[in-house]
Amino acid sequence: MQKEVPKYTPDPKRNFTRNRKLLFEKLRRTILSMSSQGLHVELQWQFHYDPTAATASAFVQQRGKLFPSVFEEILHRFAFQNRPKRQWDEYTLLAA
Repeated sequence: MQKEVPKYTPDPKRNFTRNRKLLFEKLRRTILSMSSQGLHVELQWQFHYDPTAATASAFVQQRGKLFPSVFEEILHRFAFQNRPKRQWDEYTLLAA
């Protein structure tokens, strides 16, 4: 998905082009791995308690540069790669 970043952001010429703490891949993984902790705690865990980790404000700003369709695409790719051979009433059943 790294090569397809321009289709998941409103301004592909500017967003996720510079080297930052929360690049596209790190931001995507962080969002997907979040549990029910506070944002600051989640970021500290993701950055292995590094004192120079990204701040909650930086995370929110970077998150605002993503279209929700990036997560729809992840779901579709996951479902496609993990297609079960059996179906129930013509529906594919997945559990994650």
